[in-house]
Amino acid sequence: MRKKLFVIIVAALLAGLLLSPAYGDYLFDTGKPVTPSGSYELTSTRTIIAAQFTNTAAWEIGSIEGYFYGMAGDTQLKAMIWGDASNLPDTDNVQFASDPFLVEQPLDWQGVFGLHETLEPGIWWMGFEYCSGPDTNAAQIVAGAPGIPDNPPWEAQKSSGKWYSYEDGYNHSFRIGAVPLPPSVWLLGSGLLGLLGLRRKFKK
Repeated sequence: MRKKLFVIIVAALLAGLLLSPAYGDYLFDTGKPVTPSGSYELTSTRTIIAAQFTNTAAWEIGSIEGYFYGMAGDTQLKAMIWGDASNLPDTDNVQFASDPFLVEQPLDWQGVFGLHETLEPGIWWMGFEYCSGPDTNAAQIVAGAPGIPDNPPWEAQKSSGKWYSYEDGYNHSFRIGAVPLPPSVWLLGSGLLGLLGLRRKFKK
């Protein structure tokens, strides 16, 4: 009986490895520009761009990305997640702040990867904050995303110390790679392990 139970537990855990979604899933994804229609340049005066999103379950964040090109190639940004304050980022409620990353010259999805940050249900803002670099030919996030599905509901920009928010935004391209937590199959495996432990306890 013990061997059979062990086989069931191993099978459940293997199923978790095979069936759990990888970081190809996106908690939030506007899509990349179909037809680029401008960009927002992050500089020492235009310091933040952000997009609002909502999640209804706990997720593990794997990446925070924007569709950027670096022009001069020497701008550093931080990827951020903030709470919500009446349709603006709540900078007093920082859920996550990355180390600075360099925006490369080729136009592509860029940001921070390999994260393991838990994000609870709620209304949040993701975005990017300027750290260092030139004030001309700086890092630019491209607009013209299709908005999938019809998001973000709000975009915000901080320029010369003031916030500006836009309902439906300018369709700049943002996305967050993530997996939902916890996968039910891992709960099954944990439950089976618990049952095995109880069985041993009572057998003693």
